[in-house]
Amino acid sequence: MSKRKIILIIVLVIFFISMIPFALEFFVFRSNLYSVLDNKDWSGFLGSYIGGVLGSIGTLLAVYITTKETRKIQRDNLELFNAEQERYAKKERKQFADGVAQDIAKYITDISIYFNANRVSARLDKNRSNLENNLHEAEREIQKRLDTKREMNIEEQTNDY
Repeated sequence: MSKRKIILIIVLVIFFISMIPFALEFFVFRSNLYSVLDNKDWSGFLGSYIGGVLGSIGTLLAVYITTKETRKIQRDNLELFNAEQERYAKKERKQFADGVAQDIAKYITDISIYFNANRVSARLDKNRSNLENNLHEAEREIQKRLDTKREMNIEEQTNDY
């Protein structure tokens, strides 16, 4: 319901309430009908009646305003709650992502160490292989010289000499 309609309804209600005393004045106080009540009794009744109606309208307005403000406060609280939930969820996602990043960093470090260790191991194996080849070559050279020495029989010739 729009504000204009609400204002129009309130104005009409106030108008009809304010017209009631005039109607009573015309139909009750100035009529020629016989009544047991005099003007004093009727004015007391009208005062009570108008006070009751105005009090009821005031109560209804107070309930309406209170309800409206309560809804506004609830909506604001819900927005605050949702914002807090979003911050909490964002914090949890950040913590999760940080944990994943740490695990990945450890994994990459371990792989890097393993890769470098394999490269060093391969280089050491190659060096060992080269040294073994050199050692075998040296052994063959020594054996060859010993064989040559035996063939030449240098010791016997030296003794003879």
